[in-house]
Amino acid sequence: MRILLIVQPWRVDYYSYLKQAKNIEWVLLWYEKPGQTEPLPPDPPLLFKEIIYWQDYSNPQKLLKEVKPDRVLFYEIIDLRQIALIVSAGAMNIPTYYSDHGAAADKEASFKFLQTQTFRNYTLPYLLKRLSNNFLDSVRSKMFYYSVFKGFKSLRSYLTFFFLPFKMLSNRSHTVLLKNRFKERIPKVPIIFNQPNFEDFETYTGVTKNDVYISGVPFFDKYHQYIPTTDDYIVYIDHPYYEEGIANWTKDHHQYITEKLFEFAENKKVRLFIKLHPRSNKKLWDVLNHNKEYVQLLQTGDFTELYLGAKLILSYSSTLVNGFLCAKKNVVLLGWNPEPHIEGADFTLTGLCHASLSIKDLITQYEYWLAHNLAIDNEEKYLRFLEKYNYPFDGKAAERIINLLHDPFVR
Repeated sequence: MRILLIVQPWRVDYYSYLKQAKNIEWVLLWYEKPGQTEPLPPDPPLLFKEIIYWQDYSNPQKLLKEVKPDRVLFYEIIDLRQIALIVSAGAMNIPTYYSDHGAAADKEASFKFLQTQTFRNYTLPYLLKRLSNNFLDSVRSKMFYYSVFKGFKSLRSYLTFFFLPFKMLSNRSHTVLLKNRFKERIPKVPIIFNQPNFEDFETYTGVTKNDVYISGVPFFDKYHQYIPTTDDYIVYIDHPYYEEGIANWTKDHHQYITEKLFEFAENKKVRLFIKLHPRSNKKLWDVLNHNKEYVQLLQTGDFTELYLGAKLILSYSSTLVNGFLCAKKNVVLLGWNPEPHIEGADFTLTGLCHASLSIKDLITQYEYWLAHNLAIDNEEKYLRFLEKYNYPFDGKAAERIINLLHDPFVR
């Protein structure tokens, strides 16, 4: 079977679970043109039979006819060319899929974040960058989009499709799609990991539960039947809040948090592993002195075993927290922002993890945190958590998704 995969290839954490699939020929589509390709890790989860580029095809119909995919799998459905490709694949009766790539969606947090992305601070800089880099690329993209005429169930759907690019000139894609929904832009088989993700997806698309397949979270299959251990180290999960202008982080605040973490590890003589996000700027950490006997910076790789062995995990809200709690790890959810608050899904509401709004808590609460693993102490709350965030948690989520790729009618 031949599957066209549309995903950021360097984000192997999104699609690594697909390596379990057998007898599938993968074709990658992400970059506009040759020369933009970023190197994949030394041992990528998938070996791509072919890498194709958007600019090699003047329209989605030509792309699909030449590539001849049996399936098209999307990890994003917000880009205009992706939407055009979904509509055309539907018209040609090629099954289209959407796969979740996170497990900690929060509808209210998403709305709040979108409100910060104004025309002035987000859309205008994006448009200027896009036009200044290559105006012709932007023109080709729109020609690709407007080549689509078939696949619409009504004139209203087509008109909504037609005006999307104009509306995206003045607002963020997510905001425009929130207000301009038509079913033809939704892949036929949306694969959603859990209930919160469904609620977020429903908001942007208008789908019902009967329209989606809820699989559980494949990233955390390896956490199933895991017996918690507590080796003598802790892990801090960094987020690129400063790099991406989230929660009003400044360079000074980033440096303050960094220095306090380094001080804590050295004063307590505890091994501290700092896991940087793929989009974190490692140079911000490297320029500050730290005692390498106690502090180690990590960024790329599979750190599952490291996480599972930690006696304490300090993390901002993210998909990873879902997995940590599934594995009954001792987690402190961080709100160490300039204005203290939990950004994103508030997992403390589950009763399974501690909360910290100030890095000063490291001094006053550290011993208490170590002595109380809430995910182990609250079995009833743990079972309710699984039902909401990762059900069924049986180690077979990836298997279910792969079976669905082979047969879209297996529900």
